[in-house]
Amino acid sequence: APWETFESVGEERFPASLCEVLALEGFQKTTPIQAHAFPILAQGRDVVGIAQTGSGKTFAYLLPCLARVLRPTVRVGTIGFPS
Repeated sequence: APWETFESVGEERFPASLCEVLALEGFQKTTPIQAHAFPILAQGRDVVGIAQTGSGKTFAYLLPCLARVLRPTVRVGTIGFPS
């Protein structure tokens, strides 16, 4: 199912600190491309997203990467997010 908001994803995938920064910067909900890409990327799968310029494609790819780096339990050599 698409992830409509950043908070709805859960702290195990998007750390609270990242959600706080997103809220401070005015990001309240995901765009359609992000909502559909995040769950797929969270499973460690590849995504090809086709959407209009300015729709949030780059952020859809970068945000899971940032979340992964900010998680304190990251182990070298692991792929994807916790199930």
